[in-house]
Amino acid sequence: MAVQIVGGCLQSTKNVSEKAGTLNAALWELAKGSEAANEYEKAASYFDRIYQSHPKNKKALLGYARNLRYLGLPKESIKAIQSALKNIDIDTDLKIELAKSQLAASLIHDAKTTLIEAAQAEPERWEIYSALGIINDRFENYREAQNAYKRALELSPNNVDVTNNLALSLAQSGELSKAINILQEIVRSEKSSMQSRQNLALLYGLSGQLNKAKELGKADLTDLIVDQNISVLKELHASNDPIVSKFALSKSKKLLAANVRQTDARQHRTQQNTPILDGVYFTLGETNVHPGPAVSHKSVGLLKKGDEVRLLGYSLDKKWVFVELPNGSRGYIDHKLLQKTDSPKKPGIVGQQDQ
Repeated sequence: MAVQIVGGCLQSTKNVSEKAGTLNAALWELAKGSEAANEYEKAASYFDRIYQSHPKNKKALLGYARNLRYLGLPKESIKAIQSALKNIDIDTDLKIELAKSQLAASLIHDAKTTLIEAAQAEPERWEIYSALGIINDRFENYREAQNAYKRALELSPNNVDVTNNLALSLAQSGELSKAINILQEIVRSEKSSMQSRQNLALLYGLSGQLNKAKELGKADLTDLIVDQNISVLKELHASNDPIVSKFALSKSKKLLAANVRQTDARQHRTQQNTPILDGVYFTLGETNVHPGPAVSHKSVGLLKKGDEVRLLGYSLDKKWVFVELPNGSRGYIDHKLLQKTDSPKKPGIVGQQDQ
């Protein structure tokens, strides 16, 4: 049996191999567990350690790149994949991840090219067509976007994320009634989420159904926020062009930015009975603000240590809080970065309060 000297002692290479295998298995468990817990920095670190030890392991590279994107570092994710091409052949999974990172980095044309290549290699992957739909919507090629979403739904029936994006695309192209019908089916099902409910409330408001918009808004938001949203929706409905893009809506900084498209299925659903606490808090450190409860969503703002915000709601796992910034814009931040300040306002509760 071959042996090697370790620390002045004879050690079997078999034992070394077994220990290495045990360590590798432990790193995999730590990486997967960290990602599941939304601890993306830890997950990226573990996947990177595995990949450095096994530079031809595509799953390790994929995990590392994916978690870099979740951390809001899409350009680093792109570099990781592209620099690995000298050691491994890129497959469809890596191409899809590369395209998602390119999309997150606003490299839209690059992302489209990568997705088309992926579709040629494996035309049965629904994620490809979902991402192509998002890209075409950004270019206002709504018909092409809708065809892409429909193709994705053929491959992944009842996919809520894709269905939501299809509805928004229809609304932007002027087919508001169809969009409302699609979202109504989701909201009536067990797959209802804050995103789908508030998207539907938005479309109700744009169509002039303000009472429905108000009723649905109260499922997740405080009365004060709902009243503010309804006021803006009245103005939009009265305008000559009430169907506006998500960018125009976010610029108003008054409406809930609920019509954010997902490049993956990591949006956490919010329970209808989650308490919504309308109170003043301040931040414990600098943080990006995201339109959805995951760092994979592109930052829409920045808060510095000591900034005051209003707490409006929570994600289902309570790890993200939905806040309003001093400038009126809204988004999600990590719940650990908030601390309550003394406020004379009494918190408003929507739904049942957890005790």
